Amino acid sequence: MIQKNLAKRGAVASLFLAISLLLFIYAPKQGGFWWSDASRHAMDGAFFYEFFKDLPLFRPIAYAVDFYLRYPAISIGFYPPLFGVVESGIFFLLGPSHFSAQLTVAIFCFAMLIGAYKICAQWLHPIYATSLVLLFAGASQITFWGRQVMLEIPAYAFLIWSVHYFLRYLSTEKTLYLHISSLLFVLGLYTKFNLIFMAPVFLFFYPL
Repeated sequence: MIQKNLAKRGAVASLFLAISLLLFIYAPKQGGFWWSDASRHAMDGAFFYEFFKDLPLFRPIAYAVDFYLRYPAISIGFYPPLFGVVESGIFFLLGPSHFSAQLTVAIFCFAMLIGAYKICAQWLHPIYATSLVLLFAGASQITFWGRQVMLEIPAYAFLIWSVHYFLRYLSTEKTLYLHISSLLFVLGLYTKFNLIFMAPVFLFFYPL
């Protein structure tokens, strides 16, 4: 029974991985950024890549200013920095490139789909849960932003997992799940501020 369940979960994960890779394959990866801010988000990762490589701990502000003067296409200070930090980790593994930046989005997309399945599977049969996530993955906004070096997919990956653990907290009343949910929500805010719209929703459903 355990092996059968593991096989089912592996099959579901493989399906969502294939979808994420499909979006990655059909995304521009050779500098042909489709969206005005996409190149800036890629350059944010390049900034953190250079920062962590040089570690200018005694002159971080001057280092950032010098970097901006050389490469003004960055948005540090205008957008939250977390995506750029995560992106820089992929840059360390594969080198800084449009390819690596888009791959970072694909990894977040995979995490988002897994999180969406975890939420749906709390109430639906695995087949129905998988079908619902496939509909979600095929939505125009997902297929569009999933092929851009933009913050929407990474931010909503954090949000969906935050919702998942919040629902776990409501059903079990284990505070650990609430702490995890809160942490993921904060990480989502450090990815894109727009997620603040969910704060009143969490507060509304929080048991007093």
